[in-house]
Amino acid sequence: MEEHLETAYIKRTQRDYNLSLKLQIVREIEAGKSGITECRKKYGIQARSTIVSWLRKYGTFDWENQTSFSMKKTPEQRIMELEAEVKEAVSKGAVFFCVSKFAIYNFSGLDFRYLFFQEFF
Repeated sequence: MEEHLETAYIKRTQRDYNLSLKLQIVREIEAGKSGITECRKKYGIQARSTIVSWLRKYGTFDWENQTSFSMKKTPEQRIMELEAEVKEAVSKGAVFFCVSKFAIYNFSGLDFRYLFFQEFF
């Protein structure tokens, strides 16, 4: 029969991690040997943000002067994006049209329903 070894979960706090462990994890991630999630699971670190703060504090990446890198969109993606913007603009225009018609007819003392639907039929 096999024995199952259970490891007890130990809740750790920030002060539990010594500097050498922090530096080892930072070097491992910066060298590309492991990712943040892998290191978090490997060393039993609870939060991803803990490792990110170590990378900012001890790492070599310039966090202050980073530039955002965005991939160029394909023409199909750009077309879909523009179509969505047009659809949104048309719906906003229709709402504005209805509200403005309602305001005009409501404040002029005319019957709104009659004048509004008369235009469409």
